[in-house]
Amino acid sequence: PAVHHLLPPATDWELPVKILRKLLKKVPSRLEEEAVIEATFLWKDTDMDHFFGKAIHLDEWVNYLMPIKRGLQRFFRSDDIDNLILEWQRSRLIQRCMQDIYTHTHVNMDMVFSYTIRCLEDQEIPLERLRQILFLSCRMILSDHSIRTHSSIRENLIRLLVDRPYPAFEEILQVGVSEGLLNIDNETVKVIPETYHKNYHFHRVRLKHKLRVCANELEPLDRATSILRKVCGYKVDELKAQIHLRLIEEETAEYRVDRIKSAFQDLEEGDDEHALIFLEGPKGGPGVVLCHDLLHSPQQMESLAEILHSKGYSVICPRLKGHGTGPKDLAAVTFEEWHYSFERAYALLKLRCPEVTFCGMGAGALLAIISAAQKTASIPIFAIQPAFRLRNPDLMLIEPLTRLGKVLSKLGFPRERLEFSQVPQELDTTGYHKIYYSTLKEWKKLRDHSRKELGKLRAPLQLVQLEKDPFLDRPDADWILSKSGSELKKLDSLPLEPEELSTGEGLQSLSKLLLPFLGEVLPATP
Repeated sequence: PAVHHLLPPATDWELPVKILRKLLKKVPSRLEEEAVIEATFLWKDTDMDHFFGKAIHLDEWVNYLMPIKRGLQRFFRSDDIDNLILEWQRSRLIQRCMQDIYTHTHVNMDMVFSYTIRCLEDQEIPLERLRQILFLSCRMILSDHSIRTHSSIRENLIRLLVDRPYPAFEEILQVGVSEGLLNIDNETVKVIPETYHKNYHFHRVRLKHKLRVCANELEPLDRATSILRKVCGYKVDELKAQIHLRLIEEETAEYRVDRIKSAFQDLEEGDDEHALIFLEGPKGGPGVVLCHDLLHSPQQMESLAEILHSKGYSVICPRLKGHGTGPKDLAAVTFEEWHYSFERAYALLKLRCPEVTFCGMGAGALLAIISAAQKTASIPIFAIQPAFRLRNPDLMLIEPLTRLGKVLSKLGFPRERLEFSQVPQELDTTGYHKIYYSTLKEWKKLRDHSRKELGKLRAPLQLVQLEKDPFLDRPDADWILSKSGSELKKLDSLPLEPEELSTGEGLQSLSKLLLPFLGEVLPATP
């Protein structure tokens, strides 16, 4: 089994030991270890994966010894011969069992972290580099399908790269610190040799040095340990290059799959018109995440991205999941997947730029608000027409129409017409002539979530209101500014429609607002 929570919190260890001390005058160290490690699993939150391998048939271990037994029966008692045979095979059988157990182990974050520390124990490890090593190692382990993996290295790994807490990592790091094995100073992790290299009795090591136990559990998995040794040996630039490659490959593969599934089958092979845009500026310079609106693609922000790039910024325009293909693809996507697309773009840019600003339009602005609010670092936001309200009244009918459609479907009536609404003619240029109610429902979740996160903002915030937006109602700018926790916040208005921001005078008007904002919060050298 793979155990994610190796031990419950220290305050909970005492209960089983107290019970034993009431029953026994002296508690043996082995019994104490078993009580603390095993008994608490019965009532604490424990995350374990089990895999049952092939049965070991004992016949194959003893049948070939039967002729020997018959030959010895004239000299020894039958019981003595049986005991001799069992003792003879006991150690071999134990080794076979342990080999099967360890080769079927589910690799978890505790193991990956502990083995990484073992590989780098003689170094001072910046926390950012440690997170990058863990991310790349876990991704490479996951790509090797011969290795069984635990959910702690499968879910939301992107958090390791985007300045967000990753519980599995934080927990095992805290275990190392609380046991006196690791020290964290100035965002750097360092092994404490006096305690880390101290030897403990077999029945005390799980209580005193859990990092060693976790690393030892991974040791028999040669494919996993070779990956970790390889990644730990990368220099800083090599490590970032490998992560960049994996994230770009993931983005490219995702877009390719979306296009294959798309209702638009007339796209030419190799057409990447709506793919992610990444314009790299000077290394170490500032960067900007430019995010498009609902029903659009990175192409919406391309002209603005080129202006920023010419001014010395690295710019990335993510393609939100489900966009750039067809409306039916978008109908099956959740707002959490849009958020992941945004976070992945930020991770790519962060590998190159130590300082980053978020800029988004409509739904992209809402994602910028959510993402910035979840970071410990201060990330300025330039929000264009945050999409808090729609003119289309169909939004109010999402829930009843969805329920009605399900009822009609069960009765055998077609429900397709109750699944979508026609998009206003002004937006026909996006290729989305209809929008599914499931998409509007996810947009509503995105809007509600961003409202909750507004109060967490502390970095500078600038809002831009478009007075001629045919699709979105006038944003409640005063409400947004009042709820934001930012000390520096500003509102500007432009007498434009969204489509006018991509070219001509509209683009120039927008850039005249954005460039001064970036000049204040994140100046660049062209």
